[in-house]
Amino acid sequence: MGGTSTKDGVLLEVRDLEMSIFADGGNRIVRAVNGLSFTLRRGRTMGIIGESGSGKSMTSLSILRLLPRGARILGGQVLFDGRDLVSLAERDLRRMRGRHIAMILQDPMVSLDPLYRVGDQVAEPLRTHQGMGGDALRARVIELLGAVGIPAPESRFNQYPHQMSGGMLQRIVGAAAISCGPELLIADEPTTALDPTVQAQYLDLLEELQQRTGLALIVITHDLGVAARLCDDVIVMYAGRAAEKAPVRTLFERPAHPYTQALLSTLPGRRAPDDIKVDAHKRLPTIEGQPPDLAALPPGCPFAPRCPRADAKCRTEMPPEVSLATDHSAACWYPTT
Repeated sequence: MGGTSTKDGVLLEVRDLEMSIFADGGNRIVRAVNGLSFTLRRGRTMGIIGESGSGKSMTSLSILRLLPRGARILGGQVLFDGRDLVSLAERDLRRMRGRHIAMILQDPMVSLDPLYRVGDQVAEPLRTHQGMGGDALRARVIELLGAVGIPAPESRFNQYPHQMSGGMLQRIVGAAAISCGPELLIADEPTTALDPTVQAQYLDLLEELQQRTGLALIVITHDLGVAARLCDDVIVMYAGRAAEKAPVRTLFERPAHPYTQALLSTLPGRRAPDDIKVDAHKRLPTIEGQPPDLAALPPGCPFAPRCPRADAKCRTEMPPEVSLATDHSAACWYPTT
């Protein structure tokens, strides 16, 4: 794996990242990522969790500058091995994608072309970044397919995506992502479309790949169980901001932000704090209210309209990110300590 070591083993440093989507001819501005900062060290796994629309996936796309139509990065830095990807020329960024940073999208059919054989698609990064071809390329692809648990990889090489199950397609995408030995792998909702048995197998695969290669992982998920199993550190996002950041054990044992506490209360067998209202008639508790419209954020804390602890200050002033302990912070006027 390439790259020069940075201070303290830091591989990725995101500083005050701002990304907005300009819709309806620029009349509607969706603040998808709003002042996000975090650090990821080599060989570690960072989880980014939150409800749909919280900015999780937009964060991952911003890191690689794979932005949707109308989206622009308006500020901040994304330092990968010391190089700012925000200001990097597109030609240089294309060399980074796949070679140094790879991504597994939520839906493998978005990543795979139905008209091409899966073997050829896994081979493409090796052709592009390493100039491989011929028998050596075919042998390497078959080796990769075997490494991600594809049975009979020699025969699967010539198959098309429609001939495979969802679990196998997710493994194919994984094989393509790790083909060039990236230092960072971003997995966006990697288990959403998989049944529980295949989910467990795929999580095993990600752990095995990390142990074998030493790559760093960013796991985007709404599944708290996935975060608990895979991650060293977690960012809880709400309305494009980091509501809380903590080592995974700290987050589950001593959550400080009301939103984090409400999220964790939805886990089976976990009781909600007394002042966090949940719907007792549901099979599992839910958080009252809806996430805010990112094009019309309320003044003050974006969670205030749903937070039973909110007072006038919360509704009018944006809370700063407060350090609570080593590597633990929360953006709340009244965090639980």
